[in-house]
Amino acid sequence: MEQTSQQHQQRFPKKHRLLRAKDFRKVYDCGLRIATPYFRAVCYDRGEGDGPRIGLAVSRKLGKAVIRNRIKRRLREAVRLELWRLAPNWDLVLQPNRSALEAPFSALREELAKVFERCNERSLG
Repeated sequence: MEQTSQQHQQRFPKKHRLLRAKDFRKVYDCGLRIATPYFRAVCYDRGEGDGPRIGLAVSRKLGKAVIRNRIKRRLREAVRLELWRLAPNWDLVLQPNRSALEAPFSALREELAKVFERCNERSLG
């Protein structure tokens, strides 16, 4: 029974995804930019909300659709596992580099956790 409740908390439902162009634009225009070895993140504190929202922006420069989709799947899974670390008032857009494809999954999770912590520190300060 505990396994089921733990799995339920680690989902990545639609309400935690950034989907609309105007939401992406707001994050890009007003957000805090953070660079990591595997991706760039833009964080925007929307003040209140019922959970953090994450968007992925993968450029065609990274490769064909198969490559871009693989990068998105890896990042989406890392977000799903680390989302609990991010305060509920944040919108975040991740822009992966090509190095995200070759990076060990544990390294992606570590960098994502660091980004989430930086965002949370910003909202406290």
